Amino acid sequence: MLDLFALEQAEQCFGEGMKFICQGDYEKAAACFTRGLDFNPVHLRMRAVLGALYTASCYGLQDYGAAFEQFRVAAAQGSVDAEAVLAAMYLDGQGVAKDHQMALFWRDKAARHGHSLSQWWLGHMYEEGVGVDQDLQKAIFWYQQAAAQGDVDPTEIVTDLQKRILVFCPRNTRT
Repeated sequence: MLDLFALEQAEQCFGEGMKFICQGDYEKAAACFTRGLDFNPVHLRMRAVLGALYTASCYGLQDYGAAFEQFRVAAAQGSVDAEAVLAAMYLDGQGVAKDHQMALFWRDKAARHGHSLSQWWLGHMYEEGVGVDQDLQKAIFWYQQAAAQGDVDPTEIVTDLQKRILVFCPRNTRT
């Protein structure tokens, strides 16, 4: 159980780290976040920002291995966004060996937790057969789940997939 002092220290580190980001001092920001996570290892915002600092080359701290570790821990602590990032990292081989099965695992997990972009990408994985057997029905399902949240509009994709499915379906010969 974290004590109040540790929680306060973590928040102070988070605030200082964000100030350093605004000032463009990303190394000091990363050091503040790392220190803050020592006080409160379950501070998801701090972990996510630290992971983001390590993934973007524009901050000069690019270290995909360190980023992967931050997102791995955050996903284990229940961060749906971290699950989505892990899927992308496995898919691209950033900070971890490229592994389509693990990308599918994390993409599916984030999609089932309601992450709309993961739902869209899971639809894409099923459409293209990336890490999974191609399944256009599942692709349509996940595209529609993403669309239902209003974040993406896969209408053209779904219509095209439905047409492709009809090509492979036997025609109804009953009269």
